[in-house]
Amino acid sequence: MAEEAEFETFELKLYRLSPLGPAATTILIGVLFYGTFLLNIELTVGLSDFLKEPNGLSNLRGGFILTLILCAAFGVNFYEHRAATKDHAEMSRLMPGIIWEQGNPRKRLRIATVIALALGASYMALLFFREVDGNARAYVTSILLWYTPVLPLMLALLLRGITQTVAGGRTMSHTINEKLKVNLYRHHELAVFGRAALHGAFAWLIFVGIIMLFFTDGGSRSLAIPMLAISISIAFYAFFNTMRPVRKKIRAAKEIELSAIRTRLENARGKLDDTKAVQEIPALVALEHRIETIRDWPIDLPTVAVIPLYVLVPVGTLVAGAFLESLIGSLFF
Repeated sequence: MAEEAEFETFELKLYRLSPLGPAATTILIGVLFYGTFLLNIELTVGLSDFLKEPNGLSNLRGGFILTLILCAAFGVNFYEHRAATKDHAEMSRLMPGIIWEQGNPRKRLRIATVIALALGASYMALLFFREVDGNARAYVTSILLWYTPVLPLMLALLLRGITQTVAGGRTMSHTINEKLKVNLYRHHELAVFGRAALHGAFAWLIFVGIIMLFFTDGGSRSLAIPMLAISISIAFYAFFNTMRPVRKKIRAAKEIELSAIRTRLENARGKLDDTKAVQEIPALVALEHRIETIRDWPIDLPTVAVIPLYVLVPVGTLVAGAFLESLIGSLFF
């Protein structure tokens, strides 16, 4: 188990070994991928001739969107790992003795990678035979030469992310059900679960926003639609898979506590001739009200304030995409 605890994905290893820092490393990844895209076009058909094609600008933009997805796949993986490390440290104080990484992550990711690469390669082979013809061979080939290795890589990164999210979600749900003991009088400590759920969902909301850029023009949507549906589903899974078992624990603890308080209230009301029992009634009523008003969801006010900002991520991406399209159009046309 010690070996599994030390397991590090190649995405995380890339950021650990990079001397540039997370932000600069992510930008460099984007520059390298999109730079090779533009270089490939220039060497095969020439950028000016490429843009004269009816779908030239759309394909140029499609390559940029795919590059953004790749950058997000690398950068979000690092962000999520860093956030999860902090959240897990805080959760471990509430649930001591936890082993967060269970199963065989190396084997799990290897299988996901092989499946994604096979699917990506098969899709590109079908696309190549469907799209390439004598009239547009150079134009189409210039695109497919870059997409052929990049698209399977993107699918591999996304499927690896899905695999890690689902496996981590199962571990989290099982751990909460088995280990978490709710103290209603320290309800604020449970807010870490709300933050962890948002961190997991945020990563996939970024993908949702980027993938939605495919729908702002007439570009290909054959992959965008299933990718969008999967990203939204995984975002919901990442959020509610953590929140639901904690909510269930909170509700169960409230029922037990309220039952005990109401039993004491009934006993006190049956002893109205007892001064001590009568004096206890206001305190019990106040305690009953306090327990009833405790939120079932483990979310504090700062987290509630952040939720709308997270939901606006896809909208912000669309606005940025519209601005980018306008900028590219003004530069090349």
